[in-house]
Parts: sequence; structure tokens; C-alpha cells
Amino acid sequence: MGYLVSTEQAGYNGSWISFALGRKQWAYVADTRPSTHPIAADVPDLETARQVFDGISYAKGASVLKQLMAYAGRDAFLDASKAYFNKHAFSSTTLDDFVSCLKDSSDADLSTWVPSWLETSGPSIITTERDGDKLFVTTESVDAMTGKPVQRNHRVTVSTFARGDNGVKRTASVSVLLDKPRVEVPLPEGTAVDLAIANDEDLTYALLRFDPKSVDVLTENISSLEPTLTRAVAWSALWNMVRDAKLPAARFLEAVQNNILAEADSGILALVLGLAGEATSFFLPPKARPDAAANLIKTLSKGLAAAEPGSDQQRQWANALVREAADSPSGESPLRDLLAGKVSGLELTPTLRWRALASLAALGKTDKSELDAEYKRDSTMTGATALARAEASFPGVEVKRRVWDELTTESLTNDRQGALIAGFAQGPSSDRKEFVAPYFANLTKWWKEMTMTMATRLARGVFPGSSIEEGKLGSNAVEKAAQAWLDQNENAAKSLRRIVIEGLAGLRRQLAAQEL
Repeated sequence: MGYLVSTEQAGYNGSWISFALGRKQWAYVADTRPSTHPIAADVPDLETARQVFDGISYAKGASVLKQLMAYAGRDAFLDASKAYFNKHAFSSTTLDDFVSCLKDSSDADLSTWVPSWLETSGPSIITTERDGDKLFVTTESVDAMTGKPVQRNHRVTVSTFARGDNGVKRTASVSVLLDKPRVEVPLPEGTAVDLAIANDEDLTYALLRFDPKSVDVLTENISSLEPTLTRAVAWSALWNMVRDAKLPAARFLEAVQNNILAEADSGILALVLGLAGEATSFFLPPKARPDAAANLIKTLSKGLAAAEPGSDQQRQWANALVREAADSPSGESPLRDLLAGKVSGLELTPTLRWRALASLAALGKTDKSELDAEYKRDSTMTGATALARAEASFPGVEVKRRVWDELTTESLTNDRQGALIAGFAQGPSSDRKEFVAPYFANLTKWWKEMTMTMATRLARGVFPGSSIEEGKLGSNAVEKAAQAWLDQNENAAKSLRRIVIEGLAGLRRQLAAQEL
């Protein structure tokens, strides 16, 4: 409801963009982990409560409400909401209270919708299929916790597009109820279909799967999709295919290289550039990363140079550049130009300067004297935290040992702990290789001796990374170490086990993607 109000009443037209491409990613990640759970989860104790208020309860919950509004009808949903708030003002309620109001205002069948959406886990998978001149949409829904098939009905907008002289143009948009595993889309006769998007308008919560022809069109022309929300849905779907090892990360980066310089929406720009960095650092095979990182720096430099001085787009290009420059030697020169004030119209805030210096530190291209000089310019608590992060970002095993010792033995503030964790993650992965065994050896000790918040941040923040260079999926050294810890610590705190389970699941996804 907050996104709806901010868009239609407050005039913030980018709200649904950030929801589709940003907020929902939190839900998709959480819902595809082994730790997923239904939205309507049983919460018998405090420890469970600490775990279930996550991307599923919040982001998936909001996504499902949006689909419910599409399924039941907008007017019926809003009428039900008004009745619900008026009837139960200043009192506690249950799910049944809202459903009862919705049944009074809508003719939609909610008897199976509520249990199939709210009492099962895992996202549906929606795929477009072509059969001659016909277009079909298939839906696969499996309860991730039980492994049993689920029939979830979806109300979606299916849109088709055709190639033209200036990218792609829309040829049809059809509202379709997906109430069977395979549904034909009732397109007007003669509709040209080079690209089909089965969740245009982002009405439902599901992972989209594009057919190969659609992937080709998007890789070349995603920037020409209109309106902006359609582009956000397409980018989100491509990224989910990368995460699920259904699309090589290199194809996603190809789409970025071909399209991102033409992106006019600052929200999409920021989010896609962040995904491009993630694809480069974690989902590409290690041998492909140096060239990909260098190409990304070139694109970021071009975008920054071309952006209107003082614009939101300029700030997004600059933020992405200072973040991604840490992963490529070619990042040093544009960082130096930025710090020297050579980017016309760009406000060099203390935060931006510190981030640039932290990336230079990760490259080994600054020193303590330059960092100390910057701290004299910004001797605030924020500056002290930024200095700690930059100093922790320097490459070298000795640096990482010092950071590790402080993280694991000292009593730290939240800010300093976060800064040290961020810096520890920078630099060559070989600098952190020796900490894999100590990580798993000390997990239960941290959990006993630290507060839950500090132990959680530490356990998540320094979970060991790896790649297929250390073994492919099923034989990777870090993967085996994490699984061994889980096997040997079945009685560890549920919250701690969940951290390791989720870290392991994320690593396995990266390894699977790297093998494509």
C-alpha cells in the first residue's frame, strides 16, 4: 500500500521501479534458499520470530498483496481495505478478518488462493513458449518445504514486442488468468512476437523464464522497452535467470554493455549497475573476471563523462564507479580524476571521497598518509569509520590478519565492525584463504560470547567466498567445509545454523553459475 500511495498520491513515479528491481530481489533470494518459509508462518518462540521477519514476510508479502489486488480487482481490493480498517480500528486482527472483507467486495474465488499463496513457500516459475503462431504461458509451482506441486492462480499482463528500426515496439498487451499449468495467450490475429514478457506491469510474484529468442532481443534492445516499469521487470527476470544458473553471467553483462548507456531512469541505472558488479565479481568464471571488470570500468567512465552535470544519473554513475573500481587496475585513473575534481558538476561529498579512497586502498594505490590527510578534512565519527574501512581494504595477508584479529577479539561498535567487515572483503581472495578453517572453528564461540546482533553480522559478513578454481559444485573446498560444520553442529542455535545454511546456498548458486 505504501508503494501505491507514494506513486499515485505523492507523485513518486519511481516507487514501483525500485520495488520490481530492488525490493522484490530481496524476496526472490530469500524464497529460493533452503531456509524459506510461508508468509503465514507459525511463530512459536522468540528465536523463530527473529528469523521469520525477513525478505519473505516483508518483500514477498508486499508482492503477494499486489497480486491479490490484481486477482480480486483493484476496486474490490480497495473497498475491502477501507472496510477492514473501519471495522477493526484500534483492535488486533487476523488474516481471516481481511479475507472476510475481501470476500464481501470481490467475486474472485479466494478459497484456494489464500492457502496456495500464503501457506506454501517458494516462488512460481512462469515461462513463455511458442508453438507456431501461438504463444503459451506455463506455470510451475512447487512448495519448497514439502516438494509437492501447488496450483497458484496468477492474474498477469502478457505483452508482446517486435523488432523495429529503433529497438522494439509493443504489439499487444493481454490480461491473462493463469489458472492451469499451460494457458494460451489470446493474442489478436497477426500479432508479431519477437519478445514476450509474461509479467508486464509486475502484477505477480514469480520467476520469469524467457525463451532464447526473447533473450536475444533483450540483450540487444532492452533499453528501448517502454514504459520504464517494463524495463525493470525485464532486467529483474534476466538477473534471476543468472542467479538460477539459467543464463550465463556473460550474457547479462553483454546486455548491460549494449544498453546501459542509453538508460534514462536513475533508479534502473543504479540497480542494474549494482547487479553488473555482482555478476562480474561472483557469477562469472574467475578467468573471465579481469576483462569483464575492465570493460565495466570503461562503461562506467563513459557514462559518468556523458551524464548531465549535477544530475541524479551523474551521481549514480559516480557511485558505481567508485564501488567497482576496486576490482580492476584500470579503475585507478578514473578514481584519481574524480578525486581531483575533473568531473564537471559532481559534488565530491565526504562519503564519495572516502569510497573512492577505499577502492584505491583495495588496489594498493594509496597509502596511510593520504588516508590520514583525508581524515584531517573529515575528522567526524563518520570519517573515523570510513578511515577504518579504507585501512582494512588494503591488500595483503598481514592486513587481513590484523583486521580478523580485531573483528574476532575486540569489543567493537556496530559502525566499526561493519567498516572492518567491508574492508576485509576487499582485495584478492587469496588474502583471505587462510581464514576458512578459523571461521568454522570459531562460529559457536562467537555465538556464545558476542551479542546476537554482533555475532550475526560477523558470521554473515566474513562467510568464506570461493569459486570453481577451488573445486566445482559438489567438490568445492569451502562448500565441503560448510556442509561438514552443519553435519557436526545439528544442535547449534537455529539462527546460527540458518546463517551457515544461507551462506552455503549462496555459494552453491555462484558455483553453478560459474560453470555455465
